[in-house]
Amino acid sequence: MINLCVIHNNEAPRLEYLRAQIRGLAKAIETDGISLRLYDVGPEASGMAGQVPQDSFLNRLKRAWAAAWLFAGYARHDPRRRTDRLRYARLWFRHFKSILFDYLRSIRIEQEVLYAHGHAWKIASRTALPTIVLESDAIFPEGAIENLVSLIKWSLPQLEQEYFFADLAGGCSTQEILNSWCFEERFGMRTMQVGAIDIQILPSLTANTVGGYLMSASLAAEFCRLLQTTKRMVPPDWAVNLFAMHEPAVAKATCVHTNPTILRQGSADGTYGSTISERS
Repeated sequence: MINLCVIHNNEAPRLEYLRAQIRGLAKAIETDGISLRLYDVGPEASGMAGQVPQDSFLNRLKRAWAAAWLFAGYARHDPRRRTDRLRYARLWFRHFKSILFDYLRSIRIEQEVLYAHGHAWKIASRTALPTIVLESDAIFPEGAIENLVSLIKWSLPQLEQEYFFADLAGGCSTQEILNSWCFEERFGMRTMQVGAIDIQILPSLTANTVGGYLMSASLAAEFCRLLQTTKRMVPPDWAVNLFAMHEPAVAKATCVHTNPTILRQGSADGTYGSTISERS
């Protein structure tokens, strides 16, 4: 059995489309003896109602601080370039200033989404089952169901035994992603064919935009622990990458991407408009 958590804000047209795709996925995967257990992670389910951090200047400082550490830290560990202490300090300050003054996205909304993902991680940990997490703007292009079934069947032994993370939906290009060096074979990226998809196995856990991913219960439990102990004031994709920076065992998790991605993120490719401004 595999969990499938849908993170949403009651966007009716998106959910109608997505649930039809999920029914198709459930039917396809049942032929291999695997069943899906569906969970809705809606506005109230994450437990953030009435407890959401406000969009205060202090919280913006916390977000800018964590983001500067994230972006400058990954630049410092990029094997393609040398970053001495002075350049690292300059990068850190540049990112801190940019996030604090130019990045205007609502902290309240970001924290709602982060803790919605956290609720999905709790489900995976509590049930001890591999879990697919989809945000409501996930798009299933032609062949997506067959490709996702192939990936699930291939990854089941690893999902049951180790930290495992598969990015399903992408969002930004592999040239722009944090840890972009991980997508180069000279640094340890391996590619293999599974069914009709090319799977890229990365040397370090690297999340894209968390629009869709498959994870092991053990990794979900570790994410839950890190979410509680670090209390990051950042969006969920940044949080996952911060977890990898914070914890070597997470960084060493088996991390796979596919080329092209199995799913698409509708808010990134223009299929859907963002609902953040409406919710703000």
